[in-house]
Amino acid sequence: MSGSAMSEFYLPWKCESEQHTYEKCEYELVMERMLQMQKIREREAQLKGQSPQSLPQIPKTANA
Repeated sequence: MSGSAMSEFYLPWKCESEQHTYEKCEYELVMERMLQMQKIREREAQLKGQSPQSLPQIPKTANA
């Protein structure tokens, strides 16, 4: 191997700041996706609750 090839080997202790930045970005993306999914679920639950086709929560009796 030539000297220039040796200088390009992976040196994990030289990229700790980049790794931290990458992991923080990855974490923020996961949290953003979870928040978006929560909003979607809340919207779907709200639409199901307002739908005229849904069953009533309290059934009406025949004599009411």
